Amino acid sequence: MEEATAKAVEACQRGSLEALEAALAEGVVPDACDVDGCSLLHWAAINNRIPIVRRLLELGANPNIVGGLLVSSPLHWAARVGHVSSSALLIKAGAVCNVRDTQGYTPIHLAVQSNQPTLVAYLLEKFDYCKDITDNSGMTPAMWAAYRTFGMFPIRIIVRSGADLNAHEHLSGNTALHIATQERNYCSIRELLLGDADVSRRNKQQETPLDIARNMRNQKLIDMIEEAARAQGMVPNIWCNRLPWKKIKHYGGFFLPGSVLGITALLFLSLHYGIAAFILLTAILVSQCFIRFDIYSTTSSLIPIGICVAEPICMMITWYLYQHLFVSWWLQVIFVISLLILFGSLLRIVVSDPGVIPRNREAHTDFVEAIENCDRVNYCFTCWVDKPQGAKHCSICDRCVKDFDHHCPWLHQCISIRNLRLFLVFVACVAISAGIYSCACVLFLIDEFRRLEIDGVLKHHSWLLFTLVVAFFHVIMLSALFFNQCLQISEKVMTIDRVRGRARSYAHSHAHSYSHQSQSVSDESTSTRSAHEGITMSTRLHNLLEFCFTSPS
Repeated sequence: MEEATAKAVEACQRGSLEALEAALAEGVVPDACDVDGCSLLHWAAINNRIPIVRRLLELGANPNIVGGLLVSSPLHWAARVGHVSSSALLIKAGAVCNVRDTQGYTPIHLAVQSNQPTLVAYLLEKFDYCKDITDNSGMTPAMWAAYRTFGMFPIRIIVRSGADLNAHEHLSGNTALHIATQERNYCSIRELLLGDADVSRRNKQQETPLDIARNMRNQKLIDMIEEAARAQGMVPNIWCNRLPWKKIKHYGGFFLPGSVLGITALLFLSLHYGIAAFILLTAILVSQCFIRFDIYSTTSSLIPIGICVAEPICMMITWYLYQHLFVSWWLQVIFVISLLILFGSLLRIVVSDPGVIPRNREAHTDFVEAIENCDRVNYCFTCWVDKPQGAKHCSICDRCVKDFDHHCPWLHQCISIRNLRLFLVFVACVAISAGIYSCACVLFLIDEFRRLEIDGVLKHHSWLLFTLVVAFFHVIMLSALFFNQCLQISEKVMTIDRVRGRARSYAHSHAHSYSHQSQSVSDESTSTRSAHEGITMSTRLHNLLEFCFTSPS
């Protein structure tokens, strides 16, 4: 019988249903265990042998049988390696999630420790008690996520499930926020604070999370926790902190670039060019040293689009004051038309839908059904939508977008197949208008050089020279961006995948709609390079024409 049991164990490990049936025919019972006390179901679950697991459960195998050195259940084994399908079969057959092994861990603790967000989400949907279940040391899933995982998931799933974020573990009396602060886990801290974790809780050393951050001298942590403490009324609010600074920074950012350009113009027009340049450079250096600015930050997200609006307006005003008399009428017409198209395309991109995937009220139920049917899912656990191929969750816009190409901070909008052509029109118009503006500046300055010396030109037209440098910079950068996008289109590559180092093609379907087709590659950079080396010029032209004249879905 021992030999037959060994054959059954090997069959479960290898996934051979025929060998298992043969062993069962020899008298091996479905709950048979090897010499270490590990059952057939343990070995089938850890190797994700779905037909074997299903067959053993049909024959009456106990889904909660414990065994092995850690005295754990098959669900423990499946959760440790993140096998969602095996876990779903076991749970449907009656497996529970409150069994602890000798280390004190339940399956959800193991799923969190191994960073398996899909399995964590499934366990939380099936067992409500999972969100606050503790191990032998009092560690909850939220605490383990704060300690072991450093991304948005699974901590976001746990927080949004309604878990108790203020529980204390037994050893040091730390909460999840204490642990995240000690580990410098910024993602977990952000999610815990958004979940209204109490910043005033003290551990056995009478330390709050803010005390820990101050002891570590980590200014970023201090700022994050102090802001939450003020919102919770734990830190005294001076009058200036009572102002809605986030909204002021957010909406004021749109008008900041125009104000800066206006002040710069006044400096160059009213002061000596040397003094104005010195003040401008000093201001830039000081701002770089003391102001932390991130164009992808949600609090600074309107500054780039403010630049996109302010610079063309600045060009138009300067054009009217200086250059329009020094260029031919047809060039002026092209300049005006390009500016009109620029503003029109900008407005359409900003107000149009880039392809946002709508959120489904029944998403949680659909998710559980898909998992239990062993369907392949690619869920976004922020939006709770099943993302199709090519879709991505944009962390700036906080939404999932179909056929995602990239998020453009300069337009405060996601760029996808749906609005990529408009984006290229906008980029081309910026490059064309900046190019015409640069030519007009050069013609004007050549005429002025004939009348004035170099010092005179610098004295009287320093602002114009400044705008010429800015415009020429835009010509170079926007032209490079335009041709890079065209190159990607000719190769059927998306920006997000080029950044990630793999090629994902989007192709024209029979229904005249674009759909992404993922390329499975082992060595991403090598396969991307080899895939594009064979693209002929005729293929590139065909891809460009297809993109230009085929309507996206």
